[in-house]
Order: sequence, then structure tokens, then C-alpha cells
Amino acid sequence: MNIPEINNSYVITETLTKGITGFNGQDCGVFNNNLSEQYSFEKILRRESGEVNSFGRQQREEIGVESVRSGILTIVPERLSANKTDIGKPSKFSILEQYKQYKEDQLLSNPGGDNYFLNKSTEVREHDYDHSRFTKRMEKNLTDAGSNIRNAVDNLGAGAKFKYVCQDGHVKDGRKVGLTATVANFFRNMMSGVTLGLYTPEGESQPVGLVGRAKHFFRKIFKNALFEDVLKGIPGSVNNVVKDITLAGLNTVENVPDATLGNCKPGRNATTAIFDNVQVFISFIMDILPGGAAYTRTRSFNFKRGIKGLPVVHNITMPDDNSSGKEWKYVRNTGFRKTIESIPSFFLSFFRI
Repeated sequence: MNIPEINNSYVITETLTKGITGFNGQDCGVFNNNLSEQYSFEKILRRESGEVNSFGRQQREEIGVESVRSGILTIVPERLSANKTDIGKPSKFSILEQYKQYKEDQLLSNPGGDNYFLNKSTEVREHDYDHSRFTKRMEKNLTDAGSNIRNAVDNLGAGAKFKYVCQDGHVKDGRKVGLTATVANFFRNMMSGVTLGLYTPEGESQPVGLVGRAKHFFRKIFKNALFEDVLKGIPGSVNNVVKDITLAGLNTVENVPDATLGNCKPGRNATTAIFDNVQVFISFIMDILPGGAAYTRTRSFNFKRGIKGLPVVHNITMPDDNSSGKEWKYVRNTGFRKTIESIPSFFLSFFRI
């Protein structure tokens, strides 16, 4: 069998570049398509070992396209739910099912999942993606690494895009608030407060009356500018940048087992399971650290609920079917998530005191 030689240096450089520039295709152009068809291995169907599906075989019911135009999200959705009656509802049957939802949310938030393609507008999750060829596995890893590097740059600026599953089970696009955007928001909110609402950021209405302008002053300066932008926004943006860079390193390191263990199907299964779960663990650690999404979520409060509305208590006592509030907008509310986020947050607060 004579297989033409491939310039590996050129392949690696081109693949990494495509990831950074938002490459949307699956096949690297430098590969010989005829060669791929002639010597392709049998495609493997991915199912992580130990997977439990109480609702039967998951299948896509609708394919989605997300686009952001003038701040309005237009969606023809892709569903990541077993059936229409269970769309958006957290599983109450097993901890493993709830972990699977948590894992899915984390792998949608950052590139890296072996069967997740966040740079695509449709078919975001592909369980039948062909991992049998090392060149395809290397291409996927380096593309993910490049995408995470690009996300780090974006999070220093306006903010990086990500995907999430909304309450009705549709995959949508979201955007994080980057460091530069946070600083800009701070100055806009300060100016709006100091001018008593004579200047208001785009999309906001001006306050009316003396009392309204006084409330506007305190809300914009203390709540929006100092609390949300400085105390929450800046640490959150820095947290996102560190997370992106860490995951880019993980994606690159994955090429080592892919080049060895990945040459057989059990090895590929093991590599995918290990590295996908390591990515979920890294995301969890970054989330509960100061500035992380979970760190902020567990400290949310609602005094109208009395004792149950206190920080940490408010989060853990929130009903599983309640995803109201901006803290729960981009993640699914399950008992598993609330427990693993709230307990570490409680101890972190204790040690800080």
C-alpha cells in the first residue's frame, strides 16, 4: 500500500490557524480526499461507557441555526433532549443523568469535547464523528486549542461566544462579557449615575422625577458600576481568560494519547472519556473560584424569600424546575449542579473569613 507522504508541519500549522480564525469546516484541505475515501477505517459510533439513558435512545428532532443580528437572536433550534415532553426538564431519575446534563453544559461552553463542534451552526454534537484516523483526531484537538486561544483574546475584548441549552431544550448562542467591555460598561454606568440619568446607556430609559433620579444615582454607581462591573465583571473576565488558556493546553496535550492509545478503538474511547471529563473538572474548578460563574451564582440572594433567600441558601433551595434569574440563564438547574457548586462555595467563604 503506497500512501503519499504528508507534510506534518504544514498540517499542524494550518489546522491551528484555522481554529484561531474560526474555521468552520471539518476536513483539513491539505489531506487527499481520494486517499481518505480509499483507506478509511470503519466509522465508530460514540457512546461513553456507563452511559445511562432512561428515556431511550437520544435523537435529534430538529436541527438548529443560531445567528446574532443587531442584538436579536434568530433561532431554528437543535434539540438536545430525548423527547418533546422532557425538553428542558432536569432529570430526577439518577445522579448520573444529572451529571450528563452538567457535562453537556460544560462541553458546550468551551471547545474541547471530542464529539462537540462549537464552530458549527448545525449538528453541534456528533456521536458518529470518525475518530479512527490520527490526522482527524489531531485536527480536532488543534482546532479546539486554536478556538480556545481565540476565545481568550475575545474575552480580553468584547467577549467570546459560547453555546448553551435553554429551558425548552434548544441550543442557542450566547456571548460572555469581556474585560474591555466590562471597563466600558463601568464608565457608562458611572457617567449615567453622576449625571442623574441625563445620560443613559443605549436601550435604557431616563429616570423621571427627583426621587427617580436619586434612585437612578445609587443604582448605577453602587449596584451597576461598583458591584456588577468591578466586583463581579472584572474578576469574571479574568477567570474566563485563564480558563480558555488552560483548556487550550489540555486540547494540545490530548494529541499524545491520541497518537498512542488512539490507534485502537478501546484506546480512543478511553482517551475521549478521560479528556472530556478532565475538561469538565477544570471548568468546575474555574467556576467555583472567585470570578467564576458558579461563584457568582451561589452568592446571589433574594430577600423576598426570607432565610431561604440568603446567599448560598438561596441557590441550593431554588426548585429544580426554576431557571429564572440571570444566574441560571445559561445553565440547567439540577440538584446535582446546585450541590457541587454550593458546598465548595460555602467552605471557600468560610476560609476567606
